[in-house]
Amino acid sequence: MDAEASTSWPEVSSSGTPSTGHADTALCTWYNIFMRDIFGGLVIVVGLVGNGLTIVIMGRDRRKSSTIRMLFYLAIVDSLILIVYGIIAMPTPLLKLQDLYVEASNHQVISISVLSYVGQTLNQISVLFTLIVTWQRYVSIYIPLKAKIYTSSDNTNKMAVAATLFAVIFFLPNFFHNSFTTDSTGELQPLAEPFSKNSIYQMIYSISLLYLFSYVGPIVALIVMGTTLLQNIRDSFKKKATMKAKEELTLSLVGVILIFIICQSISPLRRILMWVYAPYHIAVQCGNVLFFFGPIYLISFLVNSAANFIIYVLFARGFRRKVFKFIRRNRRVDPVQQFGLSWTLAQNTNGDGGPIETSFVHPC
Repeated sequence: MDAEASTSWPEVSSSGTPSTGHADTALCTWYNIFMRDIFGGLVIVVGLVGNGLTIVIMGRDRRKSSTIRMLFYLAIVDSLILIVYGIIAMPTPLLKLQDLYVEASNHQVISISVLSYVGQTLNQISVLFTLIVTWQRYVSIYIPLKAKIYTSSDNTNKMAVAATLFAVIFFLPNFFHNSFTTDSTGELQPLAEPFSKNSIYQMIYSISLLYLFSYVGPIVALIVMGTTLLQNIRDSFKKKATMKAKEELTLSLVGVILIFIICQSISPLRRILMWVYAPYHIAVQCGNVLFFFGPIYLISFLVNSAANFIIYVLFARGFRRKVFKFIRRNRRVDPVQQFGLSWTLAQNTNGDGGPIETSFVHPC
């Protein structure tokens, strides 16, 4: 699947279905298998394991900190993204390798017209959750007197629900862009609905609003807040040799923001390339100029949803200790002890009227 959620079917395939399966050379076939199935599969496995550990560790203490609560929610959404985009990316090259071109074509049709929109909806939720957790961290540092109100558990849950509802409602029209028919060979043929081909609709909704809410707005906000948070970390580090737990948490969020910006930038870059190398579905075919770029769009979503756990392990010492402790305890033979784990989390106040916040640091 090489189509973006905002891309109309006439832009994807002039013949109605993704083509080029029979024309793939060995290099093209194995490049797709490596990128989508081998590398993509590895990212999915690592991401699901990492997000699973994050859910277990942070889920136990999500009631003690709004930041931990949002990171817990974010790990759940990222896991769903890995599953959906894994289903989109992996089957097609394997089906083509077995000469199942009708099945591969049908999988591409379903992926482009249905699954991609599910993935885009989940990605929008992930974008908003990242924005919320960064804003909460910003408030707790720079507006501490308001932090207790703004980052309370109730407000955190309300923001998470509102972000989810907004993403679902915003992407809902995409699911009605196409209807389907089947030709004599058994291949699904998408039929674009008239409203989805309207140039005004595409310009306002599929391009302007989509990138405003999914990329431009969040990226600008994250850059501003991330830069400010990073400056706070630098100032704190100059005053002392080591960082406290809350500063490690802030540094972890800065790392999440950086990976987010890099991975999410692939989508607007792809849109620009679609304009420059129109028609795009020809440009990404085997042997053409954008063939090697094609799978990177999908891989960027996988990497973005799998990277957070690695960032937490690298920058948050307490979280890293808890991961190792969890792994060691689950290696024990006695299964009874696994259900009697005692998870003691250090708590600290920000010292300036902010809320009590669960840290990643194991108590000494």
